[in-house]
Amino acid sequence: MPAVASSNLQEINSILREHNPFSQPPILREQHVWGESFPDIESLNAHASDAVFSALDDVHVGCYSTTSIVISAESGTGKTHIISRIRHRLHQQGGALFVFANEFDADDIELSFQKLLSSSLNNIGAKEVTQWQELATEITNSALKAKNPNAKLYKPKELIAKFDKNTEQKISNLIQQINKIFCRRNNIQDPDIIKAILWNLASDQANYATNWLAGMELAQYKAIELKLPTQRQSFDTIVQILRCISQFNQLVVCFDELEDDNCNSSNGLKVAQSVAYFVKKLFENIHRGVILTTIHPGCWKRNIKDALPKSILERMTAHGKPYELDYMDSKAVIELVSFSLKGFYQSRGIIPPETIYPFEKNTLEKLGRERPTARQVLEWCKQNFDSFIPNEDSQLLNPPFRKDESSAMEILKVRDAFNLEESSIMNSFWEQNKKIGNALLFNFKNLISLSLENVEVVEVTDLVKGKGR
Repeated sequence: MPAVASSNLQEINSILREHNPFSQPPILREQHVWGESFPDIESLNAHASDAVFSALDDVHVGCYSTTSIVISAESGTGKTHIISRIRHRLHQQGGALFVFANEFDADDIELSFQKLLSSSLNNIGAKEVTQWQELATEITNSALKAKNPNAKLYKPKELIAKFDKNTEQKISNLIQQINKIFCRRNNIQDPDIIKAILWNLASDQANYATNWLAGMELAQYKAIELKLPTQRQSFDTIVQILRCISQFNQLVVCFDELEDDNCNSSNGLKVAQSVAYFVKKLFENIHRGVILTTIHPGCWKRNIKDALPKSILERMTAHGKPYELDYMDSKAVIELVSFSLKGFYQSRGIIPPETIYPFEKNTLEKLGRERPTARQVLEWCKQNFDSFIPNEDSQLLNPPFRKDESSAMEILKVRDAFNLEESSIMNSFWEQNKKIGNALLFNFKNLISLSLENVEVVEVTDLVKGKGR
């Protein structure tokens, strides 16, 4: 598609009137971690992502086997951006397998993590196959080399192609042989786990193997076909998988979105607290890995730092005090807006007069002096984009200054502050719900046999339970 000359502003403006490049909600989701990255200025908060890669280097050279890092930052400052940046750099450069854990059942953190572990390893890694298939290839080559030091070693895609050419019976026999050799040489406690990992090399069976490794139950016929038990759910399964990974590769495990206020129905722990205990267990069982936990400062202080034993904090912050994230300055705002517009313009063959067009530099610099979050900048661009596009009969390159620019930014800041305060108040209120409920019950019981607004109170009961009670 031929590029549009930068002097042809009418055509550029016509396209901009039809499409707002900032229409996408400025919130990172799981697909941005695993798929196409959200606009990311790598110089922003590089200290946090660099800490993870520095720790991986230390693990690689044997300074320590495992460490744990905490990022404590406000909403919108880029916690999930950091995780996305780490994931995409590992995908490009290799160096570690990557696990992203962001959805938890408050009543079963271990099973939640087992599912997330299996799902994460089923994503494409640095070698352009799933991370499970990378691991299965390493296991296979290790077994082949143990049997014959001069044996041919395979790349993942070569091995997958070899498996796919064989019959199911031959594949099953081959997996049995590899599994037997590997488990004998490596003192594996549960050979079924290694067998399930190897089944990922067979395209027709990979999904069944992944589900089994996630703790899901296989149909009886499929369990017989794969020579596996119907189900395997346990922390020991997680540990076996992680230890197998550590024989061949380093590991980065990222925990995110821990602010859920749901509580475990048996011990009353909130999600963040249950995950904190789980991080301690992982820390003590991962060899050659880095654990990263991102969390809101209020949640960190209220639910972990001020509430849990010192031993938990020591494991979670083994690498040092929690890292804080910076707000954006004028330079970062201009870089973010320019980067966000770059893909839009390139996809349409447009050469804009300026990389930040239709915005003007002075306006964005002023915005940066207010120290906004990245999310606030993108939201501001979304709301104000149309007002910066010149009218069809205007030939102005740069639109005039808008009086409402500052007020729009202030509205965003007030809204974010209100939402945060409202959340804090509600969290505090619900933490007291048991006391409130007991007080109401006591007073209602004193009304039994009395008449209230011509209604006689006969009985009061507390048998109706809330969710999770």
